[in-house]
Amino acid sequence: MAGAGTVLVIDDEPVLQDVLGSLLKSDGFDYLQATTAAAGMRVLREEEVDVVLLDLMLPDRSGLELL
Repeated sequence: MAGAGTVLVIDDEPVLQDVLGSLLKSDGFDYLQATTAAAGMRVLREEEVDVVLLDLMLPDRSGLELL
């Protein structure tokens, strides 16, 4: 299932990042991660992303603000 797409996970919980990363990679997705809203915005500016999984309670701002 190569080429399934690229998913960006923006979440500050390392365990959740690890679990989601493993699941996404095993299903053929490219996986990018960020732990803050600012870092997530940098990734979105620099990379082509198909889907974003976004935590609503990030350390630097609300995930709703990022939307």
